[in-house]
Amino acid sequence: MLIDLSDRVAIVTGAARNIGAAVARQLAGCGAKVVIADIDSVNGKSVAESIINQGGNAYFYKVDLNEEEQIRDMVATTLKVYNGLDILINNAHYEVIGSVLDITADDWDRSFAVLLRAMFLTSKYAIPHMIESGGGSIVNFSSLYGKNPISNYVTYTTAKAAVIQLSRQMAIDYGRYNIRVNTLIPGGISANPIDNDEAAKIFPLRRRGQSKEIAYVVCFLVSDYATLINGAEIVVDGGEGLPHMAEVHKRIKELIKDGELDIERL
Repeated sequence: MLIDLSDRVAIVTGAARNIGAAVARQLAGCGAKVVIADIDSVNGKSVAESIINQGGNAYFYKVDLNEEEQIRDMVATTLKVYNGLDILINNAHYEVIGSVLDITADDWDRSFAVLLRAMFLTSKYAIPHMIESGGGSIVNFSSLYGKNPISNYVTYTTAKAAVIQLSRQMAIDYGRYNIRVNTLIPGGISANPIDNDEAAKIFPLRRRGQSKEIAYVVCFLVSDYATLINGAEIVVDGGEGLPHMAEVHKRIKELIKDGELDIERL
């Protein structure tokens, strides 16, 4: 199955590193014109240059997703540079570790500004152009932690849970305009493709995922092969979210007993 995104224009937020960079590269590899949107100029420009060097079409735009005016200008610049907007990938990340007793109100506001409010605003400014052009596709990134919270991660887990509902709401509101909105829920992703983390051996596939594996799914979701997928929660985790905690604990004990796992790393 060859995914062809020729002549389509995509914005990818948080595209300077990791998953976002992999998604941008894969979209470009399928023929899309990609705007690399990130506050990190050094890495963002590097991603754009790597795409161009591979024969793709990319443009870096520096944006602070905490600022509505910059988000609006990002969309306007995309339309000016590429004369269209068909795909929006909301992937930008910001987190503050801590419980409700640990974090400040500013921590909460900053986290939600990037993790949730920015998705609302990018969509607010992108959707009218998608309607005008006859449709589009939006992929919002959530997390397994949006469904299964963990200790001392209150801003991230709460925002990621809200992302799922935001996507569902937009899918209902804009499906009539041929705009599909889906949530992608990745599991643990290795920053190093050859990383063989011992802790990951508790997962069903006995490894963490790679950014490119997430990128493949994103390209499918925004393609013509997925025209009936709307309002869905697509889990891409290699089965990481499947085991019951009792099974996880059992597997950890087995690894410790076999000398394969250092409990201090968990």
